[in-house]
Amino acid sequence: LQSGDFRTPVIFYTYSNQGPYPDETEVDELYRCFAQTYSPSMKDLEILDVTNSEVGLSIVIRDPLQSYIPRTKHKVKVEDFRLERDTYNIKDIRLDTPESGFITMVLGAL
Repeated sequence: LQSGDFRTPVIFYTYSNQGPYPDETEVDELYRCFAQTYSPSMKDLEILDVTNSEVGLSIVIRDPLQSYIPRTKHKVKVEDFRLERDTYNIKDIRLDTPESGFITMVLGAL
């Protein structure tokens, strides 16, 4: 992977409830970076099939080390006008793939 491969802006966030009412949720932005996006591979499609996701996407980001640690409960907003959806759930996280210092994530949406 090269620096020019990371062209798509992505935002990682989570919902938090700060108020006394259960429907008062706020978006907390956790991390923002550029990613390489591609169609899911056969292995990724199997993961999406198990989680009953209709739409899937795979992304690769540089490992932010302690700045941000991705979790499966986080949401990802992919800022690309060509996609059907822009918000996805993280379904799978693979560290140090395809090379050391990178994180591959499988994203899915219902």
